[in-house]
Amino acid sequence: SSFSNSSSQIFSILLSKLSLVMAKKGKGKSGASSSAISPTVPFRKHYTSKIKEKQPKNLKGILQAMRHTTFEAGSSTYTTISAPIRLFPPKKYCDVTGLEAKYMDPKTHLWYFSSIQFHIIRSLPRATITTLLNIRGAESGHVALL
Repeated sequence: SSFSNSSSQIFSILLSKLSLVMAKKGKGKSGASSSAISPTVPFRKHYTSKIKEKQPKNLKGILQAMRHTTFEAGSSTYTTISAPIRLFPPKKYCDVTGLEAKYMDPKTHLWYFSSIQFHIIRSLPRATITTLLNIRGAESGHVALL
């Protein structure tokens, strides 16, 4: 019974302290200190951009812009077949995985990415090697000599 009395006294003390804290917080909001608690700072200016963000053009807008644009006679565009000379050599891709290839097998002339693909290429039959070379558009005449 003495335990329940002491716990009820502690509870009542905590409740009274909690009500005092809540009362103090309530007074702070109505007083002059509310500007210090406010999330917006009055001396800071919030600048907004006057430049309108560019909206992506739809297909109709792009086609209208293309009609009104004039190009020089020798210039390359997306609609012409001719293009300027490449500055870098074309990239080579692995014939097995499609990743960018670093090496070429001298026996089969297939490009490969790593040693794992090299072992796969060496175990392929001639017909598969010829097919892979034809897909890439490379000459496959030397495969008959294997």
